[in-house]
Amino acid sequence: SSNLCYSGDDALAIVTDCARVSYQAFQDAVAGFAAHLRGLGVRKDDRVALWGYNSVNWLVAFFAIVRAGGVAVLVN
Repeated sequence: SSNLCYSGDDALAIVTDCARVSYQAFQDAVAGFAAHLRGLGVRKDDRVALWGYNSVNWLVAFFAIVRAGGVAVLVN
């Protein structure tokens, strides 16, 4: 039987035809982009437009906006 709650560093958060991303790698990417957004001046409750194709990068951007305190405005 498999352990669906396994949370080791190598546990996969996202699996697509083109990518396999672990929870740790996803968290690191979100944290890095959120810091970049804050550096650009994104603050609590700022609206940030998010347009793009469904992809790992889109997920990173969405969660980074939220982590930076912004509100993602989806335009795709």
